[in-house]
Amino acid sequence: MVWVLSYRVCLPKRLRFMAPTAPAYAGHNCVSSLRLTLGGVATYEPAELARELGYTDEQRPGKVVRDYLRKKYPGHPKYQRWVLDEAQAADVRVNVPRKP
Repeated sequence: MVWVLSYRVCLPKRLRFMAPTAPAYAGHNCVSSLRLTLGGVATYEPAELARELGYTDEQRPGKVVRDYLRKKYPGHPKYQRWVLDEAQAADVRVNVPRKP
């Protein structure tokens, strides 16, 4: 099993730990989403999918997607990071409405 992590930010070093979830930087063009691959299979996070669906001005990035995921997967452990595979991401894209 091989984990590959790519991460790009243009924040000062002291703020990089905040980049994926910091509301102050939500939607900022310079902060990339966290991209994990497991053995070459792409994975997605709720904030990334929310941006894809047009939810760029949320105070808590990805909340609309996480709300859907909590209803769909009630057994997911509380306070744990959501890491979605291709099939789950496709399900989110189909079932979470795009923001006009």
